[in-house]
Amino acid sequence: MPHKDPGIDPFLWRLIVEYSGNYIDHILDHYLRHINKGFAIGFTSVLIIVGSIIDLRRSYQAYNVMPSLSKALRQYGV
Repeated sequence: MPHKDPGIDPFLWRLIVEYSGNYIDHILDHYLRHINKGFAIGFTSVLIIVGSIIDLRRSYQAYNVMPSLSKALRQYGV
């Protein structure tokens, strides 16, 4: 959602946000490469891995709920 400021062009806001995002990504990449000497992994890769772990955890939790959900639905005749 764009910020509405009468004195500043929305294009400038987009540039500021884009530049700061790229800068933060570069700093985090540099930090990750520094702490993992010999095993370079980028920030984007970390985000993908974390997202996959979260998705897997949610799927596992949903799978574990299924028997009790089926039992509750049978109780109400669904």
